[in-house]
Amino acid sequence: MATAVDYRRKIYKLPELVDQLGRVREGKTVVLCHGTFDIVHPGHLRHLRFAKEKGNILVVSLTCDEQVQKGKDRPYITQDLRAENLAALELVDYVYIDKESTPIAALSALKPDIFIKGYEYDGQRPDAHPKTQEEMRAVTAYGGKMIFSPGDIVFSSTTIIRTTKPKVTLEKISAMCRTQGIGRAEILGTLAKLATAKILLVGDTIIDQYHHCTVLGSSTKTPTFSIKKDASETFIGGAAVVAQNMANFGADVRFVTLVGADADGEYVTEYLKKQQVNANLIVDSTRPTTKKEIFESGGYKLIQIDQVDNTPLLGDPLIRVQQIMEQQLPEVHTVVFSDFRHGLFHHESIPTFLQLAKDGGKKIVADTQVASRWGNILDYKGADLLCATEREVRFAVGDQDCGLTSLGRRCLTDAGAQALIMKLGEKGLIAFEYPHGANKEFYPIEALARDAVDTKGAGDALLSAAALALSVGAPLLTVAFLSSCAAAVRVERMGNAPLSFDDMRQRVTELVETMGLD
Repeated sequence: MATAVDYRRKIYKLPELVDQLGRVREGKTVVLCHGTFDIVHPGHLRHLRFAKEKGNILVVSLTCDEQVQKGKDRPYITQDLRAENLAALELVDYVYIDKESTPIAALSALKPDIFIKGYEYDGQRPDAHPKTQEEMRAVTAYGGKMIFSPGDIVFSSTTIIRTTKPKVTLEKISAMCRTQGIGRAEILGTLAKLATAKILLVGDTIIDQYHHCTVLGSSTKTPTFSIKKDASETFIGGAAVVAQNMANFGADVRFVTLVGADADGEYVTEYLKKQQVNANLIVDSTRPTTKKEIFESGGYKLIQIDQVDNTPLLGDPLIRVQQIMEQQLPEVHTVVFSDFRHGLFHHESIPTFLQLAKDGGKKIVADTQVASRWGNILDYKGADLLCATEREVRFAVGDQDCGLTSLGRRCLTDAGAQALIMKLGEKGLIAFEYPHGANKEFYPIEALARDAVDTKGAGDALLSAAALALSVGAPLLTVAFLSSCAAAVRVERMGNAPLSFDDMRQRVTELVETMGLD
């Protein structure tokens, strides 16, 4: 049986690569190629083969994820996997992920004898890009030589990605895990430890009622559908389903929420009691229990009717929430805010809630799902983890045009937060953090669902797993992966039903085994 080759040993950091070349380059010609190499295609292979023929040692430097300027969704392949793809090629001797926007620093440090560029960058042309001219000056300064490959066959990563994106979702995650030193045992160990989390969850409860209908026809005079209601299902949603998810995972959850003095409020009370959720319900007789009725036919939503009063909670009910938080804080590790902006959270209550959690020395997780209402994720200053959609983040920072990397960084900075999970819907998520040691700043994870049937509740599932994983001390990449798995399990079924830990464990185990992590 052949011995596996660890081609990842070819991937170096710049100081290490300078030392390594110093040991092996005497009497040999060092050639450097630089690029994004988003999808390694035949054009790249011909370019690299041309480069290898010009010398003895071929070094390939690739642009890191944060410096790729090819559109807000690029690069498609993350830097760790791009580096592995190049290192796996026999003709490539060394690979370096360049953190700079240009290869100038790498050229100055490595001093390759020859720097190879693609024919399209030909510096001899009068219209050569200023950056190419700058590179030529850098190479000339230390006595090197720049050569342009012939480009006899032209391919484009951008064109390939626009036409048919390769399915490498798990390969990307696997490469990031290997780079961060995260293996199978750590992920499965974190999953098992979720049951040890102690959470204080403060959030808006929502009743989700689904009416499954048959469309009989429509009026010829008015835009009116005639429908027959066939069946109805009721789910407890919003922060209440987050509490259920966490409890199903074995965690110790103390839940604080708001209901009205009505039949729906009584229904919520009895339901949570039956599910053995440790709930503290604040009853406000001035408002109804939040309820959303969805009329659907054949999987398509016909109309949604909301029973809601978003008036800010003040006076005695708000004081009662604060008192319960003060009572429960000594017993928990983490405080989670599930904010749908239905009265419990507003500009007066949020700073108070945050200060209570901070004074108690607790980790803070905040999730906003306020795309159709007025709310702002930046209200949760200094949180350990924020969860929000791309649209909510763009609203918060006031920028609809910048790329996702810049957007996430700016949100973290403006909020003074430690981490952010930006939810991208069917595209998945990107998790951002301030760099610590060898960690990256962001981790893109594509959606893991096999077949999305009902996306309602995906954010609740994501928050449930993310908060628990963060609470037990998991690194952000593990937090993001587990939360992606939870969202995937959730959207594959109709209705916002609570997650089963067995389903979650089965999915995570299956994906980890498929990724082949050590």
